[in-house]
Amino acid sequence: MVGNLLIISLRGLSQIAAEYSECPSGKKGGDLGWFPRGKMAGPFQDVAFNTPVGVTSAPFKSTYDY
Repeated sequence: MVGNLLIISLRGLSQIAAEYSECPSGKKGGDLGWFPRGKMAGPFQDVAFNTPVGVTSAPFKSTYDY
């Protein structure tokens, strides 16, 4: 885990997403942009809309992965 965090901090999360993501947002560096309620999968949407603004959620298991 620490090794993965080090890689992310050295390369930048958007670069990692662009290279490895299987999601269409990977081409945009993982940027999902704005989305309304009801557009994202259950667990992801729940965390996205229940985490206070300015707070980062803990990692969580979504429909597709972490």
